[in-house]
Amino acid sequence: MGYSRILLDGHYLPALMSLIGAAEKEILIATFKIQSSPKTYAKKLMSIYTGLARAVNRGVKVKILTNLFTGGNLAAHVNTVTARQLRKRGIEVQGLKKPRIVHSKFCIVDGQACILGSHNFSTRALVSNYETSILIKDVTISNILRTSFCSLWAESGL
Repeated sequence: MGYSRILLDGHYLPALMSLIGAAEKEILIATFKIQSSPKTYAKKLMSIYTGLARAVNRGVKVKILTNLFTGGNLAAHVNTVTARQLRKRGIEVQGLKKPRIVHSKFCIVDGQACILGSHNFSTRALVSNYETSILIKDVTISNILRTSFCSLWAESGL
C-alpha cells in the first residue's frame, strides 16, 4: 500500500489544492454539494473552483458528479446554479438520474491519489463544520474509486 494521511479541518484544503495543482490528465470528483458564493467568507471554497479551472486550462479533464435531479431538494438547486458556472469554465458536471443521489465525497487525481471523506464543496465544510477526510496515494485504491466513478458517470446526465 502507498501513503495515507488523515486530513482534519484546515488540512483538507491545502492537500486538495496540492493534488489539483499537480494533476496532469484527470480530476474526478464526487460530492453531495457544490456551493458557490461571491461572499468573502466563501473565498476558500471558491479557490477550489479556480484551481479546477486552471487545471482545465492546462489540458486536464475535470469531471464533477453531484446531485442535480432530486426534485425540491435545496442542495440540488444550489448544485444546479453552481454547475452552470463551472461548465462555463470548462468543468464537466453531471448528476445521477432519479431517484439516486450522490452522497460520496471523493476526489481522484490521475488515478494515482485520492481524497476520500466527509468534505462537501461548501462553505460550512471548509469553515465551520468538523470534517474528516483521508489523503491516499495508492494506485490500486484510486483505480477502484475511478472505476466506480466512471460507472456512475456513464449512467448520469446533465
